[in-house]
Amino acid sequence: YSASTEPSMRRSMSGSDSLRVSFSEKVVVVNSESGNNVVSGIYIGKVVIISTSSLVVSSSCQLEDVVLIAPYIKIQQGFKGSLQCIARDSITLENNCDLLYPSALVLFNMETVEGIRRINIGENDTIRGQIIGFSKGSDLRNHLEINVSESAYVYGEMYCSGWLDLQGTVIGSVVTSDLYYSRSGIFQNTMINGKIDIHSLSKNYLSSNWMKNGQPAILKNEDF
Repeated sequence: YSASTEPSMRRSMSGSDSLRVSFSEKVVVVNSESGNNVVSGIYIGKVVIISTSSLVVSSSCQLEDVVLIAPYIKIQQGFKGSLQCIARDSITLENNCDLLYPSALVLFNMETVEGIRRINIGENDTIRGQIIGFSKGSDLRNHLEINVSESAYVYGEMYCSGWLDLQGTVIGSVVTSDLYYSRSGIFQNTMINGKIDIHSLSKNYLSSNWMKNGQPAILKNEDF
């Protein structure tokens, strides 16, 4: 979705929403109004959910191939589904979440204002897809952190322009500016308990365009 894409519909978010949009149709944009930032309905297909403040994905909602855009995004404990999150300041994935392929957690921030931007991956989380963090700052007071818990699994790709605390397992590739370990202090250029295994990633895995890997192919077929 881009600003130049002409949506077929704009609507306000409701807890009782049940929305399916084919990728052969125009995108449907769902706006989160002030005081209603919890995503709790059913959204499937070519749907973009937008908030100017924050979005909270309820563990009870049903999301499939949906795009979420907000400064802050939190995915509640126990959620299962496929989604692409695009945030400016933070993405928090609580414990026991299962993000199905092709999911993505993307944090992009080009501001020079001091602050630490974070993507936090909780215990027993599984992400099938991409985790991407890009921030302009690189010093102690203005940088990006990606923290992956010890029992978390990522099947796909990770890119971090800042500090990566990888204690979990990545089946795929990792690109980062700095590794660090943050228990009982901060240790730079250090990875403890983390595992990276690029050889076990499925040959059927498809990357996104920005990685510029290989030729275009069909990611998945619609079943509705």
